[in-house]
Amino acid sequence: NAVAMQDGARQDRALGASVKAMIESVEALQQTNRRILDRLRPLHIQELGLEKSVQTLLQNARSQAPGLKITLRIDPRLNDVDGLLAQTVYRVIQEGMTNVLRHANASAMNVEAAIEGPQISVKISDDGAGFPSDQPFGRGLTGMRERVRALSGTFEFKREAGRTYIRCLLPAGV
Repeated sequence: NAVAMQDGARQDRALGASVKAMIESVEALQQTNRRILDRLRPLHIQELGLEKSVQTLLQNARSQAPGLKITLRIDPRLNDVDGLLAQTVYRVIQEGMTNVLRHANASAMNVEAAIEGPQISVKISDDGAGFPSDQPFGRGLTGMRERVRALSGTFEFKREAGRTYIRCLLPAGV
């Protein structure tokens, strides 16, 4: 009987360790899912408003590229925009800034977002190296263009006068 009790206790410890390992794995997966969802749907836009959310992006960009001169002009009325439209404006700015930081080798970047009549205008420009003419659209730019077109907006990506521009117009009433 004592041997059987010792075997049972060992099995219980092994089972307990297995259950604990499974719980830790599930918790790690939940944390990963939360991080992914935060990237897909930035909750802080609802809490902070679009203006402060974009300013947070700007602070992150400044910490990643302290030598880059960044100017930001964001219309405070954009805080009244919510839902998919706010997320689209945020994502276009986020991806545009990321592209400048990763690829442009720029010394200056300008970000503007404003309500202009019935539309929201988003412009990101830099004085960097530009883009290869044979393959200008990577995944990031394609995603931006698709997000904007899904809301019946227009998207433009071009190089002129030594600057690279992303410009999009979105219907403000979406």
